[in-house]
Amino acid sequence: MAKSYTYDHTKVKQTLNFLPITDLAGPVTVTEDDEDWGLTKGLNGTAQFSKKNNITCTIQMPFISTSEQYIAVKGFRKLDNETGAGPFPYTFIDLNNGDTIIGSARIMGISARDNAEEATERTVTLRVIKHMDA
Repeated sequence: MAKSYTYDHTKVKQTLNFLPITDLAGPVTVTEDDEDWGLTKGLNGTAQFSKKNNITCTIQMPFISTSEQYIAVKGFRKLDNETGAGPFPYTFIDLNNGDTIIGSARIMGISARDNAEEATERTVTLRVIKHMDA
């Protein structure tokens, strides 16, 4: 099973396409897209483990829907969909323990709009190819 980590949004520094991301409504979730090891089963009950090159992750960020950063991210998504401008440079640093991701991100989706009277969060989902993971 892939690992998932939740980070305090007030203790995380992120950029997407060099735009600082600070207007978040809640925790950031990082999920590894694959396991570290694969298992191949063979004939007569044999099995073999092999190390996988796990270089992708999915990141979910709940934005404050009225923020200028959220509007900019929507613009990045539109630009990518219309012109193929992505993937975009992405960085992530957790100030609690130093977890770091530097890579290229594509905006995979944005949660549906809620017609509530008050502003609600909109979750942006990124798929990141990690060039550095520490």
